[in-house]
Order: sequence, then structure tokens, then C-alpha cells
Amino acid sequence: MTSKSIYLIALLPLLLACFAFTTIGTKETTTNSEDWILAKDKNETQIYTRTPADSQIKELKVVSILSCNVNEIESFIDNINYYPKWQANIASVKVLKIIDTNTQYIYFTTDVPWPISNRDIILMSKKSKNTDNSIVYKLSCVPNFIIENPDFIRVKKFRSLCKIEPLQPNKVAITFECFGDPEGYIPDNIINLFIVESPYSTFINLKKIIEKHNY
Repeated sequence: MTSKSIYLIALLPLLLACFAFTTIGTKETTTNSEDWILAKDKNETQIYTRTPADSQIKELKVVSILSCNVNEIESFIDNINYYPKWQANIASVKVLKIIDTNTQYIYFTTDVPWPISNRDIILMSKKSKNTDNSIVYKLSCVPNFIIENPDFIRVKKFRSLCKIEPLQPNKVAITFECFGDPEGYIPDNIINLFIVESPYSTFINLKKIIEKHNY
């Protein structure tokens, strides 16, 4: 496996983590819902991809069913201290600024194997609750919020949307869509090669931790 491939495996969980669950004001997707292609369907988790109009890097959608209630998954996701428990290669997570109870700026760094360069990313996150008890997290990248650290390559392109919907008293559906560019020289086809398995593993890990209350 090439160092580029290893790097991508290491970085995708970071993009998912930030994301996955703390977000704001992201750009709407530029393709129709019919464009999604099912890439994997296993363990009540479906992975879809599609190519947006503004990049050759594929966009990602994950739909997963978890055996828990909305309050459980919300509390877990809102606690950034849990992120390293289910996201590989995260070195640190820090809240930079709190705007209100639902909006904040969060800083992530990676710790990946040599010779891969570590990345960092700053995300503005916003959470909203709907009358049907569903929760929506939106995430946007704000790369200039703090000065760049020369020890890291700053991720500058990322957008995501995550919706948690109650199905039954102890069943929820998570729908997560995101697009991210890890920066640096990595061919688009290499990124796309690993865009299915890494998110799948991340969500399966999340399911295990939540359903077994192992946190």
C-alpha cells in the first residue's frame, strides 16, 4: 500500500469525526439526490457516493441505523472528548470559541504514521432541533480562524450535513453527507478508492460503542 493510500485512510476518519457531528452553514450539494450510487450495504449501514460538479473527489453519504434513543446519540456526539474513542488517528480536539449552546468553533489535529504529514482542520458547528425530535448538525470549514501551524497541513475544503431521526423509542437513523479535500498532493482517484471502506468502518465502530454503552 502506498503512503498516499495510508494517509487517506488516516485522514478520512478525521473528516468524518469533525463532521460527522458538529456542523454549520455548509454549501448545498450541486447534484440531485438521484445521482447517489450505492457502494456498500451491510450491517444496517449504507454507503453512497457521487461526484459533485465542482470536484472530481467523490461526495459521501452514509445512512446507518443505531439501537439507541435520540438523547443518547446526541449526548455522545456533543461530547468532543469521546471522538478519539471511535475515530482513528485523532491527536487532539479542542473548542476554540463558543458562540452559543448550539454553535462553536472546533479544532482537530491528526497523528498519522510517518512519512505522512499530519493535518489540522477548524470547523464551525451548529446544531438545530426540529419539531419531529430530529436533530440536524451542519459543519463548515473555517481555515483562517486561527494562524496556520507549520507542523500541520491545514484542511481548507470541507462541508457536511448530518441528520439524526428517531424511528422507534430505541432506534435512530443517521444520515450523514460530506465532502472534504485533504489537501496536499494526493491524486483524486486514490482518495476515491478509499472513500467507502473508511467511513463504513467508522460508523460500525460508532454503532458498537453506542449500542454497548462502551464510553
